[in-house]
Amino acid sequence: MRRAGFAFLGLALAGAAFAVSAGLAFAQTAFGQPAPPDVPPGPARIEGVVLRAENGAPVAGTEVALYALTAEGVPGLRHGTSDAAGRFVFENIASDPAIGWLVGARFRGVAFPGGRVEFAPGETVARIEVRVDEPTRDPRAVRVSEHRVRLVREPGGLRAIETLALQNHAANTYFVPADARVGARPAVVSALPAGAAGFQMPLGVIPDGLVRRGAELRWYGPVLPGAQELSWSWTIAAGAPAAAAGPERFAFALSVPARTERLVLTVADQDAVLEATGPSAALEAPGLSGPEPAEVDGRSVRRWTLEAPPAGALALRLSLPPARIAPGAVSLSEVRVVVQLDDAALDVTETHTLRIDGDTHVLGTAETPLLRIPLPDGATQLRFGSDAPGLELAPHREGGLAVLGSVAPGAAKVELGYQLARGEPPARLVRTLAARTPVLTIFVADSGRLAPRSERLHRRRPLQTNDLTYLHFEAFEVEAGETVELELGALPARARGQEKLALGLVLGAAAAAAWLLTRPLRDGPRAGASLSQAGAELGASRREREALYEAIRDLDHDHETGKVAAEDHERLRDELRARAAALLAEERATAQSASEPVSKPGSSGRAASGASVGTSVCSACGARAEATHRFCAHCGAALHTPRDAA
Repeated sequence: MRRAGFAFLGLALAGAAFAVSAGLAFAQTAFGQPAPPDVPPGPARIEGVVLRAENGAPVAGTEVALYALTAEGVPGLRHGTSDAAGRFVFENIASDPAIGWLVGARFRGVAFPGGRVEFAPGETVARIEVRVDEPTRDPRAVRVSEHRVRLVREPGGLRAIETLALQNHAANTYFVPADARVGARPAVVSALPAGAAGFQMPLGVIPDGLVRRGAELRWYGPVLPGAQELSWSWTIAAGAPAAAAGPERFAFALSVPARTERLVLTVADQDAVLEATGPSAALEAPGLSGPEPAEVDGRSVRRWTLEAPPAGALALRLSLPPARIAPGAVSLSEVRVVVQLDDAALDVTETHTLRIDGDTHVLGTAETPLLRIPLPDGATQLRFGSDAPGLELAPHREGGLAVLGSVAPGAAKVELGYQLARGEPPARLVRTLAARTPVLTIFVADSGRLAPRSERLHRRRPLQTNDLTYLHFEAFEVEAGETVELELGALPARARGQEKLALGLVLGAAAAAAWLLTRPLRDGPRAGASLSQAGAELGASRREREALYEAIRDLDHDHETGKVAAEDHERLRDELRARAAALLAEERATAQSASEPVSKPGSSGRAASGASVGTSVCSACGARAEATHRFCAHCGAALHTPRDAA
């Protein structure tokens, strides 16, 4: 499998590559094979025309096919025929943007892919052209621009994955029909090495143009103008080791097709030794470069390159470090889960970090896998990747997936992606891990309206990236077989402008409170407000001020989680802070006014002065204090007494 990558963009590109691969499979196998079910129905239509590539003339009576690949991976196929003007139409099909549509036409026995069609949201009509040409049986314009061989150790031996990057420099497709292949010249001739087993082709389909006779492979096309690839793989067992604990050695003869411009050999193991054997010793030729570190499909490898290799058998020997079957040496150190939601599904990407103990490679087999990863019920669109090139996934006999292959001591990451139908709200992610996990971390892309809940996960501070905010959850020491659930409910929808209305209510209440608080100041001495009344008013002001502080903290949290935009956050915060500052100033003014002596009608100034000596009011908090106190017993602020004035 190709590495899915540890970035969201990498996953998107992997999905696109999968769609292209499906299109090639359609072009090679759709016609003349048992048809899948009909395509998903709906209100949309695809209009197209079949034209000759040479002159743009319409092609009548051509068989046309529409292939659908749904989000669930279920294919669909529908056939049609072009009319006298070369036109065709597929009606009553679904317009779901998640469905990939591929259109192709069969002409002169060749399936010509027309390309991919997608419906944008709200669109119901799409148009496409399919170009066909007159095939030729002359293969001289077809060359192998690059012959890539990836060598991967497996529990059963060594697998070689050969890929021929073909380049057709002609304007016409090379193709020889089955009834005309006797005596015809194939575009590619290759062979499997002696002792090779487990011959496979992508998607498990051998195209009609490939003829295998024993170990010999002949390719009769079609090879369309431009670039395309042909790939297959085989396995070979290791020879007897030179020593009991020595490296494994694999000897084989690689077949290099004629007209090959470059040979590239890659090995994942950093300690691998690749050498040529036999009289040719081609790997010692001046055109060889390597081994050199490289990255292929996101995997770190060692690469050897040979320019203009000679056609024919190339004898090679690969030595790999010793390995052991010890699944107990592999444990989990952390599992990270990233969740993105839309209206229909949860897209989940999991990264499992493995710790490999010891000093030699560990092999995982179907009987003793390195790790078992259970899958949630209903998981679709599985994706897999790893930074350890020797690892692969396979179905586990107890359900879920098994991690197989070879891994070096240290740490390795396995990435798994899938989708879950969202179903009835609230959305739920339920995970059960087969191995003890010290740290389980879940990041959820926050839409601003999520209301998460979990009894096992601890909520942490949100994580902010360049374009998204992620809610952050953690669980520690998750035992094997323990179920961890995260419920993702939705907050009630807010009406437009509700934040402004709430702010208006707060400011209105604050204005009313300010009017009440400043009434003693406006009334002057005639009001005769008592000290107890001033203290009550100051207490109400403090409560309102604390409420404003709490509102500021809530506003900051909403901004951190992406629920309030930066410009709105700054404006609202400034308004709330200004109101809190005004309340604090009014409280101090009221406290100062209340602490001044008040003369009552009919009383002498001496009596009033005597009253002021007995009690006082703190100017900071408004609490009453005795005249002998130098500091407020409530807040600790310094008191101004008549003795200080003297």
